[in-house]
Amino acid sequence: MNTQELQFELMKKASFNDFQAEQVVEDLKANAHLWDAVLMDQPGLMKLRDLPEDIWNVNTLYILTGIKSDQLYELALSWNPSSIRWIEDKEATKKLDAYVSGDYILCLRWD
Repeated sequence: MNTQELQFELMKKASFNDFQAEQVVEDLKANAHLWDAVLMDQPGLMKLRDLPEDIWNVNTLYILTGIKSDQLYELALSWNPSSIRWIEDKEATKKLDAYVSGDYILCLRWD
């Protein structure tokens, strides 16, 4: 299993409220040409706190892509996120800890 597949498996452990991990993962795999990498995370140490109960406590999905794709944005809207936005330019460069970045990050959050 590669690292991206591992991320997908962790996402499946995080289904809650309107976040339907199986559908999101299936859609991402079917549209792999639209993205470079996918990661779901949560700030802080809540993941660590909830691990003993076998809970993967994350709520924000980051999709790295080299293009700002309307098709990817529309697909992501179908997943019913609470919020969605593009991270780009200097903000993307800073978040990726890169000297120069031409990448975009589609950021989705479920409350």
